[in-house]
Amino acid sequence: MRVSDLGTIVVESVEPREMVDITSKVKGLIPGNNGGSQGFLLLSAEAMSRVMIADTGTRYNASNGILGSLALGIHLTLPLADGRLKLGEGQSVFYVELSGPRRAEVSVYGHFS
Repeated sequence: MRVSDLGTIVVESVEPREMVDITSKVKGLIPGNNGGSQGFLLLSAEAMSRVMIADTGTRYNASNGILGSLALGIHLTLPLADGRLKLGEGQSVFYVELSGPRRAEVSVYGHFS
């Protein structure tokens, strides 16, 4: 399995507590030449920052989901299949700011087979 540093996502929060959807930025960092590859992405946020997956569909309110979630952490692992990010229907990747406003970075690493 090879590991690649895919880049950094810069997030500028404007509120003290804020959820910023970074799904499209994460997808944009997946190399196009990994069309058939399997593996996973590791997102690593700065200390005091959080990354999570939340359901953005009508069944759940994402902001309420964060309050009840015990899985908030500074690292998030996301599966890849056929070179694409595998999220459930209605799921997105969020940067969660709990002490903003501020500028923060999320590092993205790929592990490909």
